[in-house]
Amino acid sequence: MLPTLRLAAPALLAAWLAPAHAQLIPVERSVEVLADPVRVWEQVGSYCAVPDWDTAYKDCKVVLGDGSPGTVRRMTRKTGGLPAVDVLTDKGPYSYSYRKLSNHTRGRLQVSAGTGGTTRVTWQVWLDPSAVPDGPRAEYPAALGDDMQVSLERLKAQAEAAEREAEAAAARGSALTSPRVAPSPSEPSPLGA
Repeated sequence: MLPTLRLAAPALLAAWLAPAHAQLIPVERSVEVLADPVRVWEQVGSYCAVPDWDTAYKDCKVVLGDGSPGTVRRMTRKTGGLPAVDVLTDKGPYSYSYRKLSNHTRGRLQVSAGTGGTTRVTWQVWLDPSAVPDGPRAEYPAALGDDMQVSLERLKAQAEAAEREAEAAAARGSALTSPRVAPSPSEPSPLGA
């Protein structure tokens, strides 16, 4: 009977988890940023960069892992209360996905090419209904979406300011230095090499 139970355990676990996943509540927000995708990802892509642009958190620490899937972060909320503890489930060149350790809530942050030379930042959350506060349950996903949008707008402002700063630095640099020209074989290198 024990071997049969071992074989049935994964199927029983999947059946037990399936209803929770089937009921997840999707919330998605995005913003178009006038900046290069690489510069935007520099602002948002670190797994613990969230407090830099999300208005809900004051700090973040990686408590387990090296930045690959399985890495666990712990974020302290500005309003107090229990910290948010997430595990990194997937990481791409310009995206990462995570799961809350306390429930079935999942999230994904992605940077992609937008329209007209912009960059699109998309934040998706699939809420576990058991994680939704008991009070106004119907309003919570919309309120969370509003908070997500505020954070994305903050990220947009930061990324666009960084883009303008980089462009200004490049313009200053090109005005101060002459273009590099490789020395010809008959001319000595200006570096003496």
